[in-house]
This record gives sequence, C-alpha cells and structure tokens, in this order.
Amino acid sequence: MLTNNTMKDTISKLLLLFLFIMVVFATNAYTQVKVNELRCEYRENPLGIYNIHPRLSWKLIDQKGIRGQIQTACQVLVASTLKHLNKNIGDVWDSEKVISNQAVNTIYSGKALTSNQNCYWKVRVWDVNGKVSKWSVSDLFTRGVLQSSDW
Repeated sequence: MLTNNTMKDTISKLLLLFLFIMVVFATNAYTQVKVNELRCEYRENPLGIYNIHPRLSWKLIDQKGIRGQIQTACQVLVASTLKHLNKNIGDVWDSEKVISNQAVNTIYSGKALTSNQNCYWKVRVWDVNGKVSKWSVSDLFTRGVLQSSDW
C-alpha cells in the first residue's frame, strides 16, 4: 500500500516528466532556421518606396549549422499597424504559405498601396524538413508620396 508521501512523490515525478516532455516537444516544433535582415527594395526600413510592387528580401541563419539547409516555403505578412502585425493579422497582405525557395526579391502582391502608407511586415519560412520557423522581427517600409496633392 502506498503512503501519502509516496503518492505525492510519484505524482511530483510524473508531473516533472510530463513538463520535460512538453518542453522537448515545444522546442522541436520549430526549425532552428532563423529569419533576419529583412529588406525592402534592398534597404532596411525604407521611407518613400515608389515601386507599386516592392521587392522583399531576407536572410536565413541555421542556428545549428546544418549543411544543405534551405527555405522550402515562406509566408509574408504585411499589416497597416504594428498592433495588427503582432497579432499575426496581415490586413494589407497575407501571402499564406507559398512553396518557394526564394528569399530575395519576393514581389509584394497584396492590396494596392496608398500614398505615404506605413507597411509593417514580417516573414516565416519552412526548412528542408518541412518545419516552420518562428516569425522574424518586424520591419517597416513606407510608400512614397504619389501626387503633389498628397502633401
């Protein structure tokens, strides 16, 4: 027969084992690939973009140094406010998951941008094993003033 102390010890050990397993699974849910150095039209946080379909680029860093690591898919979110972006709401553009190894010159394909519009954006990618990365840090690009009446 188990005493109260023995039962408490057993339950404590089981809870610790469960927590350990959850931590292991949580850390393995994401790839070790990190998305950084976001660029719009080859610049960081550019103001006054005049291209109606800006080109977006980013770099991948494999934190474990795995050879042959590549991007197999990506998702770009562009939002009108940082608050929307932080909630993963791409109210300007949500590319959804796109099968692509292209991390340079991805063409913006969202809503038509207006004069002097702020666009907050971030990216996540899927690696060679199909695991998704965490979202990149957010970046900003601003659409240029298109007409003199917009001043």
